[in-house]
Formats: sequence, C-alpha cells, structure tokens
Amino acid sequence: MVAPASSLRSAASRFVHNDCALPLFCDSYTRNNKNTGHKNLRCFPHCCGSHRPNSFCGMSVVVEHAARPDTADRVVSYSRFEVAPEAQIVPAIPIGARVHATLIEADLKTPEQPLGSWMEGEPITVIELPTDVLRFEYNGNRQCWHYGWRSNRFNCTTKHVLMVYVFEQAGADELECIDVLSSPQFTVCSSRRSSKALAPDAAPSLPASDDEDTTRSRRLVRDQSVRSPSSSSYGVRRAHSPPPEASQATKRPRTSSPSDRDRAIVDALAFWDLCLATMNVRVTSIVQRESPFYDAFNAILAGLFRQDFVHFVRQHLRAPPMPDFLASFEELLVAVAAQIKQALGHTSLSQWLQLVQLDAEWHPTATIGTWLPVYIAFVENMQHAQWYSGNVVHSDSLLMGTWRRESSVKHSSLVVATALDYSSLYWTCSSLGPNTIQVRWDDALCGPWIVLQLEHENSAMPQVHTQLLSIGGLSSIGTEWLLCGTRAWRENQDDTLVIEWYYWPKVLGAPRKRMRERFTLLPSSSDRLMCQLFVEYSDAVPLMDPVDMVQRILLPANWQVQQMIPQYYARCGAAIEAYDADQ
Repeated sequence: MVAPASSLRSAASRFVHNDCALPLFCDSYTRNNKNTGHKNLRCFPHCCGSHRPNSFCGMSVVVEHAARPDTADRVVSYSRFEVAPEAQIVPAIPIGARVHATLIEADLKTPEQPLGSWMEGEPITVIELPTDVLRFEYNGNRQCWHYGWRSNRFNCTTKHVLMVYVFEQAGADELECIDVLSSPQFTVCSSRRSSKALAPDAAPSLPASDDEDTTRSRRLVRDQSVRSPSSSSYGVRRAHSPPPEASQATKRPRTSSPSDRDRAIVDALAFWDLCLATMNVRVTSIVQRESPFYDAFNAILAGLFRQDFVHFVRQHLRAPPMPDFLASFEELLVAVAAQIKQALGHTSLSQWLQLVQLDAEWHPTATIGTWLPVYIAFVENMQHAQWYSGNVVHSDSLLMGTWRRESSVKHSSLVVATALDYSSLYWTCSSLGPNTIQVRWDDALCGPWIVLQLEHENSAMPQVHTQLLSIGGLSSIGTEWLLCGTRAWRENQDDTLVIEWYYWPKVLGAPRKRMRERFTLLPSSSDRLMCQLFVEYSDAVPLMDPVDMVQRILLPANWQVQQMIPQYYARCGAAIEAYDADQ
C-alpha cells in the first residue's frame, strides 16, 4: 500500500516523455490565485522549450498502460493532484476498489466546470504500439493545471503528487481500479512568495501561503457578518469554558446549536461513566454549577424523571462540597442509578450512560417506550463489538504486545482529556496472520477489539466498523460525524502501523473528517513507542452523498491537518515499574 520512494511506481504503467531531454517533473512549483477561484500550477510538469511568463506554460502528461488484451476496450483513466506526506504515498483509491463513475464525473474538469479536480485521460492512438498497450493524455488541450488545495504558512512544506488511476469498466456505473501511478513528490508555493525570494531587499518574514495572498487583498472588504460560534441554548459555552479545540474551527461550516447540545450531553455522560468506574479525585473536582455539563445533565433529568427528583439533583449540585467529596458524588450517582433502574428496568448506570450515547436524536419529552427499542439494538451491538479472536499467532513484529502510555493526554476540552486519559492508558496489538491484526484500547468505555485487514501492495478494501469504535477507545456516537470505517497498513519494515479512521458529516455541506493514528517504534529502544494522532478535515465539502460506507471512504479528498497530538508508550513489563515510580 505504501511507497517508501518519492513516487508510486507501477509495473504496468509509466509516464511517457519524448519531447525534450529535461526531466518530466520538477521538485517544486509555484501557484497563482485568480479572482475566479482558479489556483493554477505554473510550468507543470515542466517548461518544455522556453518559459512563457504571461500565458499557459507547461505541457500535457502522457501515461502508457499495458492492459490485458481481453479488457483493453474497457480501460479508462483519470488523474488528479493529491497530498502525499513525505513518509508515504497512499492512493485515495487502492487497486481492487470499485467506485461509482458519477462520483468522478461530478468533480471532472471540463470547460463548464473548470475547477474540477479530476482530469480525464484522452486515449491516444499510436500505430506502432500493440492494441493492448494504451496511452492516455491528460490536459491535452493545454488548459491551466488547477489544484484547489488550500495552503497556509504552516503547511508550505507539504508534499504533493499527480496521481494517475487506471480503471476497468465493471458495470453500467462502476469503475474498478486496476493500477495506480504517481509523479515524484513536489512542493507548492505561491507566486508572491517566489517573487519575494528573488528580491534582494525584501524584509525577512514568515512565509505566506498563496491562500493568504488572496485573503490579504480582500481583508478591507471582508464580510462583517461573519460571527464567532454562538453559545448554545443551555449555556455550555460560558466565558470560562475551555477554548475551541482548534483555531481553524471557525473556518468550517457551523452546525446548529442542537448539535452543540447533543455533543455536550455525550461528553457529560462519558465523564460520569468514567467517574463511576474510577472515582478519581482529580476529575470529580470539576463538577460545579458553572461546568459545561451541569445544564446538560439537568436537561436529561428533566426529560426522564419526576420534577421533585430533578430538584433534588439540582440542589445537590449547587450545594458546597461535603468534607468527603467522593462520598457525596457517589451518593448522587447511586440516587440517579436508582431512578434510572425504576424507569428502564434492570439496567446498570453504565449501560444507561452508553445508551444515551447512541446516534439518535435527543427529545427532552421522549417517553421510555421510544428508548427501549434503541436500547435493545445497542445491547446487541455491544455484544457483537466485544468479540475477541483467540487465534493469536506468533509474530516477529516488535509492535505486537501491550503498551502503556507514559504521559498525560493534552486536550483543550477537560472532559475529552479526562476520558482519553483513562481509556487510552493501555494499547494492545496482536497478530492473527500475515496481513491481519487485532488492536484494542484496553480501558475503553466500550472496550471492543478491532480486527484490521492490512493493505498490501495497493490492493485492499476499506473496512466498515460499528459506530461504537473510534480513536482512543471513545465511541464516535453522538458526534457530528458518522464513522464510515478504516484503512490500515504497515510501514518501515513493520516498525510502523498506520490506522486511518474516516468520518462522514451528518449534515451535507459540512467537511469530511479523518483521524490518522501512526504507531512508530522509537529508534532508541524497541520497548518505547510513539503514537501520533493527526486530525484532518477535507478542504472541500462533498457535492453528493454516495450513501455506501465504502464509497464514502474512497471518495477522494485533499486532507488538511488541523491538529497533531503525540503520545509516548512503553512496553508493559519493566517499563511500567519505572512509570509507577515517577508517579
């Protein structure tokens, strides 16, 4: 799946370049912005002949593919620019995957749709070639090479490639990927930054992105109607509340306040479930009247319980802490559990808390009868998610085993940080075969094992998983996104494991989300592990919903890294004793 070199190579496809002796591709390209929305790469793939500063400069790209004689008439090809991190090149559509042709056609570059990201390969007839050797030309009409990736001054060193996909028509509206080829990696910088680098008297400054060039020119006429996110109806965003999770959040479309309320309720319930399991004094001290989940919990109580009991809980939360705060908090939990059992029958508090995290719309006036079918479905889903395969086989990979985190979780939300700090303390990875592993966050609230089929040689399908799974052992239920599934593979001679989690927005028009975990053995010791968590959003909203989960994962996108959270783990054993001694 992963190419360690600077390009993704293929045995059946290659780039054809006979026009001059210069290399076909360069290491870096400049890009200019137009008021029409075009972001044009200059001199791509290179200046063949002489440079033309005031018009299109560049040339078309030609790819040759050796097809099977019986399928040559059904082979088509498309290309697009994609982000390719320096460590690996991962095609958005792996070999063997099938996509709907309409998804590509909806974003195809045409005279009527000049900002489309896909470019169709036009077949070229070459008399000297056998009939099963096909050639495709991209941008043969010499239109601009538009690349809509959004840059900023912090990602100007990001690597990119021109990715070429070869498909075989598998049906009336389906394309099966049969080969993938990429250009060497290159960087993109703005034409303004390039001109400043050439100016001898230019004052030193932080590098500006090409997107910032356009933004700067429009700053004086910026729409004053843009407002910061409003507070929700029940006051979860007070002045002292934690800051937003990322400074980029205001650039993404805002959802309605009910989504904010639902998310806060989920956070609150996850927190109380955690407190019930651990009774940790470090986290119970934040149960105050002004806390974000104070009103959320009252809203839940008002929807399910008698008014006198709601009054009792409200008074308990407002009262000064008792000398034994843990005992007071446990007393409140026991009282709540008793009311829940009376309402739902023989149900534990932990089960009810997980029930409310289901991906169902919250209605404060909902009756118990409307919750029971959902609860039954949840229990069945939980039992399925708890499945664990005992067919563990021996593996020489040093990643296998149980690891314990050495540092605390850092997060702008105290509730999320507390839940992650507990659920992601231990991580276990074991082998079920050459390309199959199972991983688990041992202290997760739901605690399922995840069986992953590792992608190998660009040929593996994404996997669809239950909504109970997500990063760090926390469920994705109740958030603004639906979990579609995962893709996973090994790197660096099995010293690195990469797991990508794909999410689809519940509201069409919002950006897609991807969470990428990268587990890497440290060079200094095979008993220490670094886990890098990348939070990424697509730079464009989906134009249509393919509905099918696999198709949602395979829908190409240019991903923008919004946050990177590093964590360090030590192999369980002697390293744990050293960790406990430090505490």
